[in-house]
Amino acid sequence: MSLKNIDNLEKILLQEIEAKGENTFMYKLHYEGILEYEKLDSLLDNCNKVFDFYYSNGKTSNYIEIARGIVLMFEHFLFLLYCDKDKKDVYKIKNYKKNDKDKLLDYYFIMRELTDKIIF
Repeated sequence: MSLKNIDNLEKILLQEIEAKGENTFMYKLHYEGILEYEKLDSLLDNCNKVFDFYYSNGKTSNYIEIARGIVLMFEHFLFLLYCDKDKKDVYKIKNYKKNDKDKLLDYYFIMRELTDKIIF
């Protein structure tokens, strides 16, 4: 993967980390209570590509901001899942279905693997 492609992926990840854009995965999840699986898949795929690049080619100047932001985003994602299940919490994921449980467990394990890749 070229440095130009990594620059583009890092920009995408930084936008996701900031969650300021209404079209980002975290904005939709946090503010609108909508879990967009396709966006999550894309986010995790981009993380994997960037972290593989870091491992093979070394860290870029954005490494610390991206690593920190991704870990915090994963934590917040898990926190929002918890809030959704807490009967006393008003936060709800609108499109969560009971049969999504296994899919969410898969995401947890992917996030664990990616977090391990970040710290090398």
